[in-house]
Amino acid sequence: MKKTIVLMGRLDSKGKEYAYVKEKILAGGFDVITVDTGTRGSPIFKPDISREEVAQAAGVDAPNVSSHITMNTCASRVWKFGDCHS
Repeated sequence: MKKTIVLMGRLDSKGKEYAYVKEKILAGGFDVITVDTGTRGSPIFKPDISREEVAQAAGVDAPNVSSHITMNTCASRVWKFGDCHS
């Protein structure tokens, strides 16, 4: 059974870098789940989990994320605690 690596980051401003890392992970024989935590522009490639889904899981509207808390912090809290307000 293949192991899966979660690649989480800003796919708008760092999308090229994340695409490169994703390519290397896949070439190494692993599966990849990509999570977009960008807040500025459109993602460079389509993530498996969109920024809207991350925000929704945190109970925050995606357009309002940057005014409440950074998306990376929000995503980390969802990952660890199940919500953005823990």
